[in-house]
Amino acid sequence: METSSDTVRRNRPHILMVTTSLKGHFPPFVQLLYRLADFWRLQSPHDTCIVTVVGVKEDLLDLKRLQFDGAFRGVDLRLLEMCVEIFQSGNPKRPIDPLIQTKMFQDAFEPLQQKMIEEKKNGGLEIPTCLIPDFLLTFTKDLAESLEIPWIPFFHCPAWCTQSFLMFEEILDLPVTTSSNDFIPIPGLQCFRQNDIASEIWVTPEWFQNLRRNTCNKWLSAVLFNTAPELEGPGGALNALQSFFSKQVDIKQVPKLYTIGPMLQLPGFGAQYTTSIPENDSCLQWLDMQAEKSVLYISFGTLGNLNWEEMRELAHGLEASGVAFLWILKVSSPAEAIALLTPGFLDRTRHRGFIHIGWAPQTRILSHWAVGGFISHCGWNSIMESISNGVPIISWPVFVDQPMNARFISDVAKVGVPVMEDFNHKKTIVSRTCVEKAIRTLMFEKTGTELRYNAVKLKEVLTASVAEGGSSHANLRKFLQEILMI
Repeated sequence: METSSDTVRRNRPHILMVTTSLKGHFPPFVQLLYRLADFWRLQSPHDTCIVTVVGVKEDLLDLKRLQFDGAFRGVDLRLLEMCVEIFQSGNPKRPIDPLIQTKMFQDAFEPLQQKMIEEKKNGGLEIPTCLIPDFLLTFTKDLAESLEIPWIPFFHCPAWCTQSFLMFEEILDLPVTTSSNDFIPIPGLQCFRQNDIASEIWVTPEWFQNLRRNTCNKWLSAVLFNTAPELEGPGGALNALQSFFSKQVDIKQVPKLYTIGPMLQLPGFGAQYTTSIPENDSCLQWLDMQAEKSVLYISFGTLGNLNWEEMRELAHGLEASGVAFLWILKVSSPAEAIALLTPGFLDRTRHRGFIHIGWAPQTRILSHWAVGGFISHCGWNSIMESISNGVPIISWPVFVDQPMNARFISDVAKVGVPVMEDFNHKKTIVSRTCVEKAIRTLMFEKTGTELRYNAVKLKEVLTASVAEGGSSHANLRKFLQEILMI
């Protein structure tokens, strides 16, 4: 016989979040957890809801430490470890194989999935009431189907990127033209060019087929985007996605699309917290000694990188430009940095440059008053962190969504310049002359001043979007009301 306490347990919302070990994908889940806890505490101060987070050990330890320090009050937080690592190919332009990586995640998740299914069969009182996976983990839709609960993928990219992934078949069917610089004649993607499309679509079409097939399932209830409506531009990708989903026969109902970002570890955009990654703030101390807006920050993200030839060209262009710089290098030692860069580069630039080896506190760097520009691979997190600090960008995309993001910042938002005109990430080697020209344009010329002004204005727009009454704030509130059944 079910007791009153059993009824309370059965009626508690239970949110299941399934994350990956990709460094840029986990922080938005942390911010979502903070917002969920704050919202629940305001609505139901005397009750708790359950949130189970599936992730890798390092990320879960961070959550446990934050919880110990008082975060996520009002949430019965449960952590389930998934033992999987990122398998890197060694190719800087294609660092991971999505098919191999997805299979590794799926195999690691399978025991946890079977345990939850058994709990439901045995009449468990606290099975999840909705499932929010990283969008890469589409195999989790099988668990949603077994538990008969809403499945809500979290895309850490804008709607136009999501559309290009899901509509890859329509893109492959486009007629071959003499110019890869032609605009894409698909509603929602018209402001992008054909050479902006992820080359992985042609290399691993099976992965994109799985993404499309698994995403368009009957338990798809909503889709989350770590972006703001104001960042979607005039292309209409959100409307195009709604139309796309409405035509998929396996979908029970057209999902709601929620733009709930930017979710960032910045004042006004999200909670500030520290991670277990050892933090070397020597670069911040160096920035303290530089002039305002004088430093060019250079980083190519966690996974992507340039090849040896491109690194040398970047060093030559950087030296010739005369700009002060902070360069994040993913090498194992200073000796490797010396071997990698132009002979004598470190000695000749030591009075105006700082080479930082390994992980760097990017959010703190971009919010520093001395930083006036950013050479970026154009990962979406990096773009949002940059424009949310009013810092303009030199785009140097490497793979996947980055070329589309680069097009957005230069042609739509007008907060950056490409490292070279008509840059084709699939085959172009950027020369030192182009690097120097782009740096001078951004850091020393009138164009750079205008781009910096645009970035500051866009920062104001995004700040308003996530504030009380803003578009992203309202979307997040609607979403939380739905999943928490308030």
